[in-house]
Amino acid sequence: MFVPAFNGLFAPYWRTDARGTLTGLSGNITRAHLARATLEAVAHQSRELLEIMDSENGGGGSGGTSKEHALKVDGGMTANNLLMQFQSDITGRRVVRPVVAETTALGAAYAAGLASGFWTSQEELSEHWRPSKTWRPLMQAQARAASVHNWERGVARSLFWTGGDGAAASAKIGGGGGGPAVDPFVSFLRFAGKGGAAGGATPASPRRLFTESTLYLATLTAFLAGGAAFALSNAIAQKRAQDNKDL
Repeated sequence: MFVPAFNGLFAPYWRTDARGTLTGLSGNITRAHLARATLEAVAHQSRELLEIMDSENGGGGSGGTSKEHALKVDGGMTANNLLMQFQSDITGRRVVRPVVAETTALGAAYAAGLASGFWTSQEELSEHWRPSKTWRPLMQAQARAASVHNWERGVARSLFWTGGDGAAASAKIGGGGGGPAVDPFVSFLRFAGKGGAAGGATPASPRRLFTESTLYLATLTAFLAGGAAFALSNAIAQKRAQDNKDL
């Protein structure tokens, strides 16, 4: 299991002491296994964010009415059909890829078009959206649960790499007397509430974690889209000025 926590784990864990780990290796591992583990890590991280949003909307995390809605995806990684199928499997919902997958660039162009009067309303823009392909979950519930459990084990083993004695922390949460019946690392992860710190600190609420991550992503997206929209608007204005000059 690959956990890409190179600079810590962000939502929904918020653990700066986490580091990237690759666990469960055997002598039969090939580079194809490593590539698939990387794709599965992306899907599991997306699944955890969806579960936070589900819980905030009363969906219960692993179920609820939100699973009736499709997950619309975009970006370069959506070109990987294996990732899209696994994303559908591990979340238990339909995944839809649009014809134009680069939604950030498209949104910047739409913003510039609205500002320049090329389009008149957001309703007009929504008519341009078209689905390219849809994936539906094929994985059995038992296999899905096993994959989630292995991911949680991998995440638990990515903790305690900085800011203290990792061995002492592991011994503290592991208990004694022959060991518990369940994986102590996973037990601690669930006890900490995917965001709490060791030593009895109060876990961060899912609402705060989701709000902070959403604000960060929204700010970053707005910054990038704003710059692209400004550049595109400037280019359109220059083109119109040149056309008027030629006339």
